[in-house]
Amino acid sequence: MTGPSRCDCRCGTQMDPTVEFQRSACCGVPLARRDLHYVCSACQKIVPSRFLFDERLFDQQYYCEKMRESRERKARKIEQLKAMLAASRSGVLWITEMPPLEAIPGLELELDGFIGSISLLPLAEFLGQDGFNLEHYRRSILGSVPPGCIIRFSAIPPVFEDSRLDRVRKFIALLFMEQSREALLTQEGEEIKVEIYEAD
Repeated sequence: MTGPSRCDCRCGTQMDPTVEFQRSACCGVPLARRDLHYVCSACQKIVPSRFLFDERLFDQQYYCEKMRESRERKARKIEQLKAMLAASRSGVLWITEMPPLEAIPGLELELDGFIGSISLLPLAEFLGQDGFNLEHYRRSILGSVPPGCIIRFSAIPPVFEDSRLDRVRKFIALLFMEQSREALLTQEGEEIKVEIYEAD
């Protein structure tokens, strides 16, 4: 035996010993190969091979063909899916001019309601009675956070008594400090970590 279901003769002939030498017990005729087993060539009954230990064939050419067919089917499905998606796309919309509000009935009223629902904060109220001194907040943050340390934004001591306004002002001051490379802000979940760089 030189391989699965194969033997070589000294004369150089290669053969399947089960097909060549074994006969079926039911009809006494030679066996025929199928995908995974041998059958009686007369009645097609499965017959175990006396030359194979696991009694299972492995037809490499058969399985190569099946794999090729499987790959081709998969490629065809992908191409069909691509074609279906391409067909479902909408065409290109070229907007060469601003459409008038009257073109969509009710759009103007909807936009008015949307804009009117946003509560505007007057600048004087935002700045507060004392006004907003960015440098004052910057010095306060630098004095509260040691250089090289990381601290939570909520842990920075307040500067102004109105907590909501104070948080807004501290955040604005930190944004300016980050732009000038004095601080580093890192978002972690709902918290902001603040790191003050050491002065060169």
